[in-house]
Amino acid sequence: MFTILDLVQPDTIEEAYRVLTGGNGTILGGCAFLRLGSQKIGAAIDLSKLNLNYIKEQDDYIEIGAMATFRDIETSPILNLYFNGVLPK
Repeated sequence: MFTILDLVQPDTIEEAYRVLTGGNGTILGGCAFLRLGSQKIGAAIDLSKLNLNYIKEQDDYIEIGAMATFRDIETSPILNLYFNGVLPK
């Protein structure tokens, strides 16, 4: 089991980056934190307030946010358009 000393919910990506690079910051997301074992986490960074769960079509690429879930990807009209509906299968 891991121990969290401080939970940070940043309002901006810049704030999250400052906490992450400032020492004992660890991002919580995607269940990757479950592999930490029995560590002490100085600052757990919760990205849920940053609206990073997007899928956007740009001019020559598709941008997928860091908090987009597999379900978001599976059901995205943008991705299904380009991949002919193969993602939900």
